[in-house]
Amino acid sequence: MTLGSGCGSKTLIRVGGGNLKSLVVLVFMAIAAYMTLRGCSARSASACSSGERAARRRQDLPTLFAKWFGASGARW
Repeated sequence: MTLGSGCGSKTLIRVGGGNLKSLVVLVFMAIAAYMTLRGCSARSASACSSGERAARRRQDLPTLFAKWFGASGARW
């Protein structure tokens, strides 16, 4: 962030203004994003997205307490 002189949004603004350093930062950000989706870190990214299955289950407190403490799981 410090070497790139700000966040990605600020980098886009500076690229529009003709800043060459920001163009280099933007290229490296694009390479890192591509590597996250398709490259060397794609396996860990896909493992993180498997949490979608957990989001489909009920996660309210009564259900969790019933699971943890073996209660009947009565709904509120």
